[in-house]
Order: sequence, then C-alpha cells, then structure tokens
Amino acid sequence: MSYVPYGVSYFANFLESYTQHESGNSHSLVIVFNGFANQDELAPFIKLINSYSINHELVFAKSKFDIDVYYYMATRYNMFSFLVFLNTYSVILSDNWLKYFYKNLTQKNVGCVSATGSWGDFRHKDDYWSAVNRLKKFNFRLADIKKIIYFKYNFYPSVGVHLRTNAFMISRELFLSIKRPKVRPFILSYLFGLNAKKLRSFCFEHGNNNFSKQLLDRGYLIQIVDKFGNGKNIEDWSSSNIYWNGTQENLLIKDNQTSKFEMANPSEKKLMRYAAWNIKD
Repeated sequence: MSYVPYGVSYFANFLESYTQHESGNSHSLVIVFNGFANQDELAPFIKLINSYSINHELVFAKSKFDIDVYYYMATRYNMFSFLVFLNTYSVILSDNWLKYFYKNLTQKNVGCVSATGSWGDFRHKDDYWSAVNRLKKFNFRLADIKKIIYFKYNFYPSVGVHLRTNAFMISRELFLSIKRPKVRPFILSYLFGLNAKKLRSFCFEHGNNNFSKQLLDRGYLIQIVDKFGNGKNIEDWSSSNIYWNGTQENLLIKDNQTSKFEMANPSEKKLMRYAAWNIKD
C-alpha cells in the first residue's frame, strides 16, 4: 500500500526492494494507492510502476488509514486464503521473505506473523502517570487532561504486547473475524481535535484490545520473523535484535520506525529500547 501524499520516494524504495529480493513463494502483487484527491496525483506512481516488468494489479482506495484499507482489501479479495499487508514505508531486506512468513504462519497454532513487534510502550505509560501526578498537584496543562483520557480509555493500564502492522501475514478468514476496537469515549475526537479514525488504527495495533491480544485470547501464537526465517515467540522478541535493539541486524522488512532507531544517537536508542522492551541500561 502506498499513501500518495507522502510522495513517490517511499514507493520507489519498496519497488526496488521487491524486485531485488526473491519472495520464495508464489503470490499475487496488489498495489493499493490511497489518500489521493485526483488521478493526476498518481501519474508519477504509475510511471514508476511501468518502468518495472512486474505482474501486478492496481487498486484505488478512498480511506487515508492503513487498517481501513486492510479490511477493504480482505473483503474484496475473497479468492485468497492468506494475506500479506505491507505499508507505505516497508522495504524488504532479504530473499525468501514471503517464504519465511508463510512457513511460520502455517505452523501449529500460529495466528499471525509480522516483521516486527513490541512488548508495549513503556514511555507512554510513564507519561500517563506523570500527567496523573501533575493533575493531583493541580499543576497540569490541558495536554495532560487529553493524555489521561486518551490513555485511560484506550490503552490503560499499559500498551500491551503487539505485533506491528507495517508488514504482517494472516489468514483472510481470521483477519476478518478480528473486532476493530472503538475509540472511547467517542467525544474525545471532538474535545481535542483528534482524528477518530486515526486513533482507531492505533487502538487496532496496540490498544488495550488490540488485534494481537484478541488472537492471544483465542489461544493463538503470534510471532515476529527474522531475516533467516526463524519465527520468534513473544518471550524471545527483545533478544532477537529485530526491532529497537542491538543494531536490528536480524530485521526482515524495515520501515520508518526501524529507520528512526538506526539513525538515533546512543541516548535516543536507550530511550527507544526502554519504550519497546522495558530495558534500562
């Protein structure tokens, strides 16, 4: 999927990586453009696609948000048993990437596999309690009220274990059975000018009833997959050096957040490791 307002460069990076790395598994490539106002905006994207000799199908989606598009595509393409979603920022780093996804997804009790995942977001939890303490001391700002409501109703008591949705694979039937969490309270979007659909996408990935939690509650395993094809269960995520730890040397598919870690200075990386893994070093 390519979000058109971000420009053609991200899409170019994806296409280059897609053509440079063999997937290792037969598949159909469907390219989805979203977020555009008119067809003229698509011209550079179409020109770029035509410069590659790849079999593909084009789809044009109205929604600006990833999760909306994912559900739309899952409903539309009922001829496929398995779906792989790659977002605007995705860049493939290894051959056999699709083979590795499929191999692990089809193991017993595995419900979903992703290129990255996290144990939570421990910095957001800290921010929440800092805002609560300021409120108790009557030394708060409007932003603190917003933060407390936002976190309390949608993420409390903490951002939990979750697969990230930049690059993941799941069965179509299972994906469509997942309930999309609603933003609570709905008036939040009016009080603070938040985009309810965007916040709903956040809730789907890492809210207190995120899609990973729903799968775990049903007894499924969730895994992240490294560049060697190894599926990692939750307890091994932090030591796998795939996402926001080490040098991310085992990463299979990168995105804007893994690039952020790569470019961060040592003190920033320390904070990011803590955010994802509760590692204090």
